[in-house]
Amino acid sequence: MYIAGLYLSHKQGIESIVCLTSVAQIFIGLRQHAGIIKRADAEGGSVIKSPKSVVGRIITPVHFTAAVVPVLLYLGSVVANGLEQPAWIQRWRLPYNIGVEEEAWVRTAACVASFGISRMIQIIFNTLGKQWHFIGVRQKPEVVSTGPYAIVRHPLYTCFLSQQVVAALMFWSYIPIISFGIMVAAFAVKMPIEEKIIVDSPTIGPAYVQYQQKVTSRVIPYIW
Repeated sequence: MYIAGLYLSHKQGIESIVCLTSVAQIFIGLRQHAGIIKRADAEGGSVIKSPKSVVGRIITPVHFTAAVVPVLLYLGSVVANGLEQPAWIQRWRLPYNIGVEEEAWVRTAACVASFGISRMIQIIFNTLGKQWHFIGVRQKPEVVSTGPYAIVRHPLYTCFLSQQVVAALMFWSYIPIISFGIMVAAFAVKMPIEEKIIVDSPTIGPAYVQYQQKVTSRVIPYIW
């Protein structure tokens, strides 16, 4: 397999596709977050209400760390091993017995799917706009109930969890599934804290309660 004029083995070829996709996703994610932070701070004002408890303060770093560690581990290990998965990563491989070519197609399809999730995240950011925050209420609060927010109350979390499922297929590894479990637990803790802060706000609380009654699912329609 030739990529950018370099000859790579079949294994190196698929790992290079996954690595390039992972690097691209890092840059896309950084650009998206920088853009939404700048817009929200400029248009929505500063965050005036945020969690006071230790759990409320650390829960966002917990799920963020769970999301990025598998990617960084994979990239560092595979690049350092000459674009092949080292033995310790291979011990975490998914067990499905499919051919090498079929596995390559599935992993490549997962790479493509990752860009679709990134696009959905951008749509959510565009919809949320000035109301975006890690966890808190801004100076100019409004309830966003259109687009993805008409389906679930926390569509960003839906996308973040979907990224871990796709990453498991991209890396062909159980490691992102472990991160998926950690993130599910983190979101289960974070969402009640986040929503209580909004409900307790005198300016937006009543409207958000009505929104909760209308959109009952938090992450997965009709399930959670």
